[in-house]
Amino acid sequence: MQDSNITKKKSWPIVVGVLVFVLAIGLAAAFAWYYYAIMLPAQLAKQEEVTINHMQAIARAMLAYYDTHDHFPPAFTPDAKRRPLTSWRVSLLPFLEEEALAQQYDDQQPWDSPANRKHAETTPKPFQGPLADCLPGQTPFCVVVGPDTMFTGNKIKGQLVPTFYDPYTNKPQPPVRLQGTQYEDCLDGTVNTLLFYADLEHPVTWSEPTDVSPETFIARYSKQDLQQKRLYVAFVSGDVVRITKIDPQNILNLLNRHDGESVEYEKIDLQEDPLAIPTN
Repeated sequence: MQDSNITKKKSWPIVVGVLVFVLAIGLAAAFAWYYYAIMLPAQLAKQEEVTINHMQAIARAMLAYYDTHDHFPPAFTPDAKRRPLTSWRVSLLPFLEEEALAQQYDDQQPWDSPANRKHAETTPKPFQGPLADCLPGQTPFCVVVGPDTMFTGNKIKGQLVPTFYDPYTNKPQPPVRLQGTQYEDCLDGTVNTLLFYADLEHPVTWSEPTDVSPETFIARYSKQDLQQKRLYVAFVSGDVVRITKIDPQNILNLLNRHDGESVEYEKIDLQEDPLAIPTN
């Protein structure tokens, strides 16, 4: 009888330990379900909302820049030798309620000069994209630079840049002109032509004159399932959409401002379906 009581006393810690382990597993599973089913979608939806709002603000700034200068901003500000100094993003600062930063910034010096480098360490709020994994000073918002895109335009009065190097492939691209495009250059219509987009996987320093070539853009998005790889774009019209499906030919049509083709794609209505979050 005494041995039986001793055995029971020894087994109690084991039983309690098992119960605690099972309870811990259950709590962990419940928390994991709550996080992935409720918290994460809500967090991503909020990040998407902020990103879209910032893209809409940048699109409005582009249009305001046009109203002031009678053309869209060039892809970069050049120096006397036509080398890129700063990004188009710097040119938009006065139109994004960033007048104080615009006054501090010296757009006659390179983006990484001693005078401007400190500004590259912090991303201005309008260029922040919480959907992207950005380091301090980075932004996901880029334009596509090429002779047939909106950056830069085929303007007779524009200064010709001898060579544009794709920053990702380091391959020379066709010469581009520095003067920004006008609406008359967008022959395919403002609702069919890309203005800029959010490159969520390849953010860049916001003030650096770094964007992508058509070849890089096509390589990144023409062979991907966009349900898995989100593509947020702003059109010349100022509309911002999330494209969920688009084929390679329509990718080309999206970039080309004067090929005479419309663009066909599937999209998610961001206002009606704000919680349409992909699986990764």
